[in-house]
Amino acid sequence: MYPGVDLASDGDGNPISGVVMSFEPPTGYENYKYRLGSVTWKVNVCFDPFAIYEIQTDDDGTASWTYDDVWLNACLESAGAGSTYTGLSGWELDGSDAPAADSSNQVMLLGLADYPDNVTATAHSKWKVYLSHHELTECTTAGDGVLGVG
Repeated sequence: MYPGVDLASDGDGNPISGVVMSFEPPTGYENYKYRLGSVTWKVNVCFDPFAIYEIQTDDDGTASWTYDDVWLNACLESAGAGSTYTGLSGWELDGSDAPAADSSNQVMLLGLADYPDNVTATAHSKWKVYLSHHELTECTTAGDGVLGVG
């Protein structure tokens, strides 16, 4: 009746179709922040390849990320299942894979998110990104996405 949704693969060379924005629980599960394994929920996915998202870096090697990395490409990593308390995703920017002008990386850094305590060169800094390796914007014969500018 409805199309299925598969979890994207993290890392270099793996395109993304969209980002889950919310879930619609069935009757009786409205107060749950996460989906129980045996219960089917509807999922709302943003497929816009130019939507801007906010994501944090993990705590691996991000001490060298600076404003010079804006407009470069970076990779994502799945850092676990997310939080059953907040409902937030477990996906993060892969701090051990330095940003580069690499069109096979999954996102492009657009700048730091606007928070007073959010600074570069720290673990869990929050960045604005868009999906540079989106399945709708592949633009090379290798199937890569939009190339960052170094």
